[in-house]
Amino acid sequence: MNQTDRENIRKLIGILNLIRAFNPDMPLQHAVAFLHIAVQPGINITELAGVQQTLLQSASRHAHALAGARIAKRVGLVAVGYGVDGRTKALLLTDEGRRLANGVAAAMASSNLSVTSPVPPVLRPVASVGDSM
Repeated sequence: MNQTDRENIRKLIGILNLIRAFNPDMPLQHAVAFLHIAVQPGINITELAGVQQTLLQSASRHAHALAGARIAKRVGLVAVGYGVDGRTKALLLTDEGRRLANGVAAAMASSNLSVTSPVPPVLRPVASVGDSM
């Protein structure tokens, strides 16, 4: 493995740490689903299952966990709406989801992201109503 490979892996670890700092309870498969939805807004559950190479039921569970994050006193990252045909469910980012996706994109563009990079304050999760700080 060369130095560039090591740096790329360190950058990936930094991104995963950034997502984990945003929501420490988010499993990796939900983070991957979130990133697919971020790059393909309006993707439906069947398409998500295809790009994740997982079962339809798993993709549905991941999307609903991202949408229902309010249950865990977090703002949902994904909203489930209806696609253009009015029947399929379209997955879109909420404001909070866009904030995280924009932060991930900015961090990826940064040349100094590393394993130990601190989480920018703008990426720390917004408390839900009723949360004590």
